[in-house]
Amino acid sequence: MGCCNTSGCEALVHFRDTVDRAANIGSIEPVVSMDVDMADCFCTLEWDRMRENEAQELPDIEKWMSWSQQTPSEVVLPSGGTKLCDRGAEQGEPTASAATGCTIGVAASRAHVSCNPLVPMQQDTGHSPEQQLPGTRASLRGGGVCDQWYMDDGQVFTKPEKAEEFLKALDVELDKIGAFRETGADRKSVARLLAPEHAVDSSWCTSYISESCKTPAANASHLILGAPVGCDSAVEAAFQEMLDKTEDIHERIKTLRILPLSSF
Repeated sequence: MGCCNTSGCEALVHFRDTVDRAANIGSIEPVVSMDVDMADCFCTLEWDRMRENEAQELPDIEKWMSWSQQTPSEVVLPSGGTKLCDRGAEQGEPTASAATGCTIGVAASRAHVSCNPLVPMQQDTGHSPEQQLPGTRASLRGGGVCDQWYMDDGQVFTKPEKAEEFLKALDVELDKIGAFRETGADRKSVARLLAPEHAVDSSWCTSYISESCKTPAANASHLILGAPVGCDSAVEAAFQEMLDKTEDIHERIKTLRILPLSSF
């Protein structure tokens, strides 16, 4: 979602905020929200995996990628040496966002099937699971998990009892394409429970989850693609912070003295 769509990032932020608020007031069942963060994702995806997925899902892009990646690239290292490299979507490439999103989408779809073999990745179209598009996932009603992605930024919602199972399945599939999540002190993924106060339960937070995800308090506000979600006070605080920074910049501009060239 979003990597080739106008306002795709904004749509995802609103989706996240809607789910957060609905879970907080009990309009939907408690869910675990996981923000999946992969380490240097664009640089680690393997060419073979990307090209396989592009050939299946985005054949027009695959034609270009097949030509541009027919031989490893020579990378110049800071030391002055060189190294042949056959992985990395490279964020500067025109098709990198689509290639990354496509590759991760297929991996996420396979994680769904691994957890819920009887739940199709997409409405019945007559295709096998391997031929399905990665855009449609198993719903919370069917498999207990749904996910949305903005390139390599994943937003996953699961029933509390499905959180560890899906995260493990996703990690297995990400490993197959060359991607991985940091663990321990370097972890960047975030998992938190969204539920009314009376329904808060910490049993979902297993050692596997806490080792690879930061686990703030239930319903804690969080930044999604740079935007705060969760409660009005967090949004207001972020907006006020931005106003203060803007005002500070304006004040600094007022104090600038334009010196004549002869002063230099």
